[in-house]
Amino acid sequence: FFKSDDNVISQNQASRRFKLIINNNKILNMDPYATHLEALVYAALINNEDILELGCGHYSTPVLHSICKNKNKKLHIIASNNDWLNQFKNFGECELINNWKDYNFTGKYGMVFLDNEQLTKDRIMLIPKIMQITNVLVVHDADKMVNNPNWKNFTEQYEQIWFKKYNPHTVILRKY
Repeated sequence: FFKSDDNVISQNQASRRFKLIINNNKILNMDPYATHLEALVYAALINNEDILELGCGHYSTPVLHSICKNKNKKLHIIASNNDWLNQFKNFGECELINNWKDYNFTGKYGMVFLDNEQLTKDRIMLIPKIMQITNVLVVHDADKMVNNPNWKNFTEQYEQIWFKKYNPHTVILRKY
């Protein structure tokens, strides 16, 4: 479970709160672009600091914006696709970049969400840099990265909380 100063939420509680509509005891299919929502909301709700979103989208950005606004925290959005970034320019502080590979992350964030425009297989290379600026990283499409030879080296030192109900899977990496 995650613990904050005045809030303790178990993964089971979060799952019950954000479960999708059930039809005949079967969970309906979920849009693969939204399978991160349970993990994302879970991590964002217990976070008490500013949030960094890497990439932006119709599912994650409005949710993070609402949570940050409610908690009086800042949402910083970094994207490499100007068309996408322009759609969400009123949701937080936005930054357009040219190249993820060479980007140097700065600042300190309570949580970072990684679901950027890179190929999923290339996102893994950002994990060490991101973990220097946060204690909690939510990684969408993580199941597509675990077979990468760098996965173990980049993640074994962190607690891993997997959300595998929907495909693709999401993991929360958290410093011990």
